[in-house]
Amino acid sequence: MSALVLAASAVLVDGRTWLEGGGLLIASGRVVRPLVSPAAVRRAARSAPGVDVRPLVLTAGLVNAHAHLELSGLAGRLPRGGAFGPWISRLLELRAQRGARGLARDAARGAERCLATGTTLVGDLDTTGAAERGLARPPLRVRLGREVLDAQDPLRTAPALKRAGAPRPATRRLRIGLAAHAPFSASPALLQGLGRLARRHE
Repeated sequence: MSALVLAASAVLVDGRTWLEGGGLLIASGRVVRPLVSPAAVRRAARSAPGVDVRPLVLTAGLVNAHAHLELSGLAGRLPRGGAFGPWISRLLELRAQRGARGLARDAARGAERCLATGTTLVGDLDTTGAAERGLARPPLRVRLGREVLDAQDPLRTAPALKRAGAPRPATRRLRIGLAAHAPFSASPALLQGLGRLARRHE
């Protein structure tokens, strides 16, 4: 069993436990135990190789519970402030300019950014299907909701349900579900249809 000692400025074990100058004992890719002090780190390092990652803090992976990773490529391109209507119109315009492939690449880059900054699990809402494609490979754990809306327009209800009901490929890291957008943008008929689809997958 290969072992490794990580020495950090601090370890955040959970929401109540903060270890100054502590570390972790890792074996076979898993945390065996936290090392509660610099002395504990030194003792463990006598029998296993050590890596000093100070001044970093070690913590469990962070969770982003509401993301739109397909929009990562729009960072810095939307105006700040102002009314919501013009802002969302501009967002939709810029999103359309990215195209399906561009949005899928943006989602993958967004996943890479999450991992680089300590986020390892994301609840992502995918409106176009681009994130579903772009997040199939990155090693980020994703619970993806196919965001569904028909803007109370009966002509849009059936197409929205068709997309929602498409096969849901899943990997060890990517799980796909359904997410109605909001009460004002999802008609009763759409919500009822989503209920039927959800029951099929119970």
